[in-house]
Amino acid sequence: VEGGAGQFEVNLLHQDDPVRAADQAILFRRAVRGVADKHNLLSTFMAKPFGDLSGNGLHVHMSMLDKKGDNVFDNGTDEGSENLRQAIAGLIDASPEAMIFLAPHLNSMRRFQDESHAPTRLSWGYENRTVAIRVPNDSNKNRRFEYRIAGADANPYLVMAALLGGILDGIQNKKTPPLPTTGNGYLCDAPRVPTSWRDALDCFENGQILAPTFGPLFTNVFAAVKHQEMRIADARVTDFEYDSYLQAF
Repeated sequence: VEGGAGQFEVNLLHQDDPVRAADQAILFRRAVRGVADKHNLLSTFMAKPFGDLSGNGLHVHMSMLDKKGDNVFDNGTDEGSENLRQAIAGLIDASPEAMIFLAPHLNSMRRFQDESHAPTRLSWGYENRTVAIRVPNDSNKNRRFEYRIAGADANPYLVMAALLGGILDGIQNKKTPPLPTTGNGYLCDAPRVPTSWRDALDCFENGQILAPTFGPLFTNVFAAVKHQEMRIADARVTDFEYDSYLQAF
């Protein structure tokens, strides 16, 4: 049981194929919805269904194996290898461009509130659940990172592709991450996670890391669909506006 009413954390077993991992995430969602429907209940993977309660995240744990099956994030220490730090650096740089996949809808952005268990800073740290990228305490063999930005409403295939693109950029360019955050990550001086839906799309369309990775066809079509969704959302008048303004003037 997690922080919200009727909210549960579910862990899917590790897969060495990111596409299969995404398949299983989709199948899990459909199974939950199907079971709930049979019992005349409603299940949701909406990112923030209740404004005053915990939102729903999609946390991704990743390690990387070489041809021998050895974890290249492991160097025999608790800190992990240079490859681990390079991957984290790449992810931090790519995260603003990835935000439209991590938080793809209007409601998605409502998760990112201080002290809400959803990260608001592009930071990382060891066994720190207030940062965007956590390196869990575990055996050296299981050295990995946990990426904590994505919401439960995200498309897991696009999330996986964006994370792999960021990791590739970090390792190929031998990037160095900022110092790990200790203490409360909500109070650190790392850049803020983008929380504007339109800004997130602009970051992807004009980015130098992920848009070239996804290619021009996908980038143009995906952006067109999102711009259409935003226009539809902009045309809707909310209950808040009716309650606040309808008879106020």
